[in-house]
Formats: sequence, C-alpha cells, structure tokens
Amino acid sequence: MPEATNELMLEILKDLQNGQRKILGRISNIESEMISLRKQLHSLQGDSIRRDQLMAELSLNVDRINTRLDLSDA
Repeated sequence: MPEATNELMLEILKDLQNGQRKILGRISNIESEMISLRKQLHSLQGDSIRRDQLMAELSLNVDRINTRLDLSDA
C-alpha cells in the first residue's frame, strides 16, 4: 500500500511539474509579446516627437517668411 501511495504522489508531482513548465512557457511568450509591444510604443512615441519637431520648424519658417515680407499683424 505505501508503494501505491508513493507512486501516486510521484505521478501527481510529475503532473504538477508539467503544468508548471506549460505555465512558464506561456509566461515567456507573454513577456516576448510585451517587449514587442514596448518597442512599437516607443516607435510611435518617436514618430510623434518627430512630427511635433517638424511642425515647430515649419511654424518657425512661416514666422520668418512673414517677417521678411512684412506680413506681421503688428
């Protein structure tokens, strides 16, 4: 009887280990996806910063043109 109990416990422990391996694999996949999403987010933020910089440069250029042509509202 103790042998059957030990074998049963061993089988249960093996099942638990297999379950843990599956969970760790899924966690690893989720971590990889999160890293990918972070990279995409940083890329989008960089695009936004570049767009804002370009808009500021264009606004400055328009102001310079207005000043040179004496088109200012003052």
